Amino acid sequence: MPSNRQIIVGKVLESIPVGLVVLDPRGRLAEASPSASAMLGRELSALRGRDWRRLFPDPGANPEFLQAMQDLMDRQRPDIRREVPYLGPRGLRRLAFTGSFLRSGNAPAGAVVILDDITELHLARERECETLKERNRLQRAMIESLNNLARSVAHQVRNPLTAIGGYSRRLIRFLEARGLPSDQAQVIFEQA
Repeated sequence: MPSNRQIIVGKVLESIPVGLVVLDPRGRLAEASPSASAMLGRELSALRGRDWRRLFPDPGANPEFLQAMQDLMDRQRPDIRREVPYLGPRGLRRLAFTGSFLRSGNAPAGAVVILDDITELHLARERECETLKERNRLQRAMIESLNNLARSVAHQVRNPLTAIGGYSRRLIRFLEARGLPSDQAQVIFEQA
């Protein structure tokens, strides 16, 4: 007959939406939530009492995840927060990995790992980054187009103004050579 404490712990583990893995001081699986089993693609409750390394039979499949576990357990790091890829039965997922190595005085007391599937959030961030990159690319293209237009307009305006300036200078010389007033021709030359 399970105790009240065991019933409460079981209900809590069943109801939490994040994955929870509890390891004893020697690194063996003490408890795991059904959510953790689903995320990792392993029936963790059947592996109770096994060393954490045996929970993941293919170490090459998820090196970042296993590195986070190793940092937590072997190096006894008190607090680890990472976003790690995890290849499981549902394909490649992104997991928020939060681990705490626990101590009782100077003695190891175990570790707690909380896993949250943030794949959709990660994909949304990637889509947003791609959208921003595309928007920046379009803005650069638009700025380049406006620069080209401005250069073209400047070229189209400069050519006639150069001709107007040149002819007005000739007109000034022509008028001055004949002793005629050249004020209007001078204004045309200066404006051009």
